[in-house]
Amino acid sequence: MASRGSRGFPQFHDGDCEIWLTREEKLVLHGAVLRIHSDFFKAALDERWSNSAPSANPATLNDGRLPLFGIENLSTTKRTTIFELRFEKDSSGGQLYRKGVALDNRFQNNACGHRSKEASAASSEMASGSPGAARLTRIRAHKDMLGTLYHWVPSIAGKAFNKTRIAVEALAKCVRKEALASCAREPLRMLRFAVAVKSEWACIEAATNVIGRGHKFWKEATAVFEELGIGGMMAVKRDVFIRKLKDCDWELFNTSTKSADRDHTEQLAVHFFHHWLRDKLSQKFGSRLDQSFERLYHYIASEECYPSLVRKHRFRKFLKESNLDSKYEEACTQDQALDVVWLEARKIVEPLLVDLTELGKERRDVWQTLTCVTLERGDLPWVKNEER
Repeated sequence: MASRGSRGFPQFHDGDCEIWLTREEKLVLHGAVLRIHSDFFKAALDERWSNSAPSANPATLNDGRLPLFGIENLSTTKRTTIFELRFEKDSSGGQLYRKGVALDNRFQNNACGHRSKEASAASSEMASGSPGAARLTRIRAHKDMLGTLYHWVPSIAGKAFNKTRIAVEALAKCVRKEALASCAREPLRMLRFAVAVKSEWACIEAATNVIGRGHKFWKEATAVFEELGIGGMMAVKRDVFIRKLKDCDWELFNTSTKSADRDHTEQLAVHFFHHWLRDKLSQKFGSRLDQSFERLYHYIASEECYPSLVRKHRFRKFLKESNLDSKYEEACTQDQALDVVWLEARKIVEPLLVDLTELGKERRDVWQTLTCVTLERGDLPWVKNEER
């Protein structure tokens, strides 16, 4: 449908608009595309001008359709509209005019979108031969602008183009960020989408937000995994995650009470920690993977003031109920001993709280999902098939 002409610019044999940039250089484009992207062309190609505008080069389409859109039986003839890029004499201010029509002043804007001075086609001229540098810049600007409508990379340089490029990149980054946020909010929906379009980054992000969920969510998700053909891959990663949890719980219980460096108060703090941990695990927190299981590890890792005060209050209560509060040091010493033990526990759980999602700290997840296990690119089924 398109051939190369006019120094590399695509020429469309089914185009209904001729745009003469110079007397020697012509572009053949589609009026429908120009209307969509430009108010100038939308006005210039409006039906109200058609009756008064002379037509040039009428052509008959053999199959009675418009090839660009595949619309049947609209018309057996097409009317070609001609535009000319004209310059005021001894000036570099170029403006597109529709041949044979004087448009309303409010639509007399140049093709780059800037309002020009009032001028008539009669008092202007078209460039020919080797135009000067100023006119040549204007011609290229019009050509580049028209080229972008057909996904042609513009060659125009300067601040305006750079600002546009930066804005497009910022928009793309914003859209990607929103997609990553959706992987945290709705991981299964995004996983379906990612597998369907074979998006590596979206699949890895969504899967990372699923692997660390509780048993109930995981059980409901397994049907989706099987449907998408990734059940085996996800099961392997889930086993890795559960093993990490169990190893962490075991290490927390092995916090020694018989270390030579511990005094009596610290040993009591360890006993309190083990008592508290058994109570939490009995409620199906931690590796039991019940609802909100991950809060156990987030609580241990928390450095906020309120949880710290609560822990110290419970430690004193534990000592009092055990009839041990009067035999040892004052409250400040007890608090220090608990801080030492809690710091050791915090270091144990830190590997579980590593966030391997791309969104990282910006991830907003009310479930506080653990994302310490992720996929590698080689784990993806379509990548494995390509490598074979």
